[in-house]
Amino acid sequence: MAARHKWSVRQWVLAGTALSIVTGCIVGASPARAAGPLDKLDTSLNWVPDDAAFYSASLRNGEQIEAIGKSRAWAAIMELPAVQDLRKQISDAMELPKRGDVGMELDQFTRSIIQLKAAWENFEVRQAVKFLGDMFSQEVFVYGDQGAVDLIELVQRVSSEVRYGQMLGELTGKGRRGVDPAALVISALAENLELLKVPNVIFGFRVKDRQLAVQELAKLEVAVNALLMFAPQYGDRWKRTTVAGNEYLTLTLDGEMIPWNEIPVEEAREHELHKGDLDKVVKRVRAMKQVIALGLRGDYLLLAFGPSTDRL
Repeated sequence: MAARHKWSVRQWVLAGTALSIVTGCIVGASPARAAGPLDKLDTSLNWVPDDAAFYSASLRNGEQIEAIGKSRAWAAIMELPAVQDLRKQISDAMELPKRGDVGMELDQFTRSIIQLKAAWENFEVRQAVKFLGDMFSQEVFVYGDQGAVDLIELVQRVSSEVRYGQMLGELTGKGRRGVDPAALVISALAENLELLKVPNVIFGFRVKDRQLAVQELAKLEVAVNALLMFAPQYGDRWKRTTVAGNEYLTLTLDGEMIPWNEIPVEEAREHELHKGDLDKVVKRVRAMKQVIALGLRGDYLLLAFGPSTDRL
């Protein structure tokens, strides 16, 4: 039975891939990647782990947007009177600095347009916008492991515990009536500690101009280094890390960084439904670690979240 289900999922992915060739989009989700035609596709699906809990991708976004811009429907929208009026307002606002009228009293809309124009005239801003456009023009994907599914299940269980716990107390007039919702949350977390974990989630963006991506990452590193001068406690947690031959900018956080001394733990302990629940949750959170990584793997810009960089 399990093998039959696994094969049907593979067939679903193959069908989705065939559709993507026509529409320019691909969306897949499966615990195992099928062989054959999929391996011929030059996409991230070729190296996403086989045990992925979910995977979704969108291809040729730039071409689709360009096609929309050249369509008759878009031309008709641009000819609408309301749209024409808005375009004229924007054009007039952008001409004000040239006429020397910036000293006059302006409404918020006009001031915003002037500020946007000034920002656009900055070379660094144009480069950043160009980079963002490149990121989303070809392929965008997201991948998650079983930890992401477990976290969603944990949120659902906690939500149900709070909702039904309070409802039961109100109906019966006893038991959990009047219990602090925070106590219900702590109780639910303590009962499902195995689901309380940092999941691996990776966002990927295929870029054409890899050199531009390298330059923008370098600028980001310099900017963050400057900011961390005012937060020295993060200094050794932000660094360049090499994973499988590729360099990433990484920020490592852990549960010990939470200002526990500012949290009223003792007061919360008095409202526990079961003695020791809070200590179990706190111990679990203290041991958790979150690594945020940003870097290039070939022509893919990857933004990864997880307990380590192993998935990279």
